[in-house]
Amino acid sequence: MNAYHLSSAEISGLKLLPKTFIKYYRWLRSRSGNKAVFLFGGATHPTHHSIPAYGWIRKGRESPLQANSGRQRVNINGLVDIDTEKTITDFTNSVNAQSVLRLLQKILKFYRQKTSPLFVDNAAYDKSRLVKE
Repeated sequence: MNAYHLSSAEISGLKLLPKTFIKYYRWLRSRSGNKAVFLFGGATHPTHHSIPAYGWIRKGRESPLQANSGRQRVNINGLVDIDTEKTITDFTNSVNAQSVLRLLQKILKFYRQKTSPLFVDNAAYDKSRLVKE
């Protein structure tokens, strides 16, 4: 009899982009020619900390995971140019409307001569009044 058993993590399904967005994106692409830069952006918050998951563990035993620190979070707001794969990032203490504005300033500096459709997620800071102004 095997003394081990496999415990696996559940993987949640990724949702594909709606067909309507893809149609809109293709339409926008066809109208812009070489004049536009297509930027996709969002924030990420990786932690510097071990996160217990699943693995082969002897039955009846616990397997504590040694950690070297508490929760230390890094906040990164960024964009990728979908054609060149160049990135623009902003490392910040907090992703909020002010950090989004800093990122937008970097876009203006980097892409002076081009228009840039910007695709971001539905985060509150991306839709804030300060950013819309």
